[in-house]
Amino acid sequence: MTALAMILAVAMQQPDRSAMTLDSSLVLEAACDTAPRILSGPLLYYPLELLRNGKQGTVVVQFVLDTMGHAERTSIHVIATPHMGFNLSAKEYVQRALFSPGIFHGRKVRTLVQFPVVYRVKEGRR
Repeated sequence: MTALAMILAVAMQQPDRSAMTLDSSLVLEAACDTAPRILSGPLLYYPLELLRNGKQGTVVVQFVLDTMGHAERTSIHVIATPHMGFNLSAKEYVQRALFSPGIFHGRKVRTLVQFPVVYRVKEGRR
């Protein structure tokens, strides 16, 4: 193995923490020393038609969490859904929830988060 090949092999084995930041002010959730977590949320609105039909599943909402623990309104997007009828409710839930902020290198940072909003029908509720 040449010296250049050895250097490249070593470089490829090192985790690239710079790839974990999207820009100087936004950090991926996986890169945080302490990942954000939900502290409180509003009551989840279950769309009535979907409840009546027994539809359930998990909506994955992606958003930028600010350093105060709030989702930045313009960044909220649904990236996976079992039914389009859940999307507005899931986005509103995230908008009104409070999270602990991400911590990166000892400081609060804006964090790109993917958060699951789960819709389940309890037995006997259909």
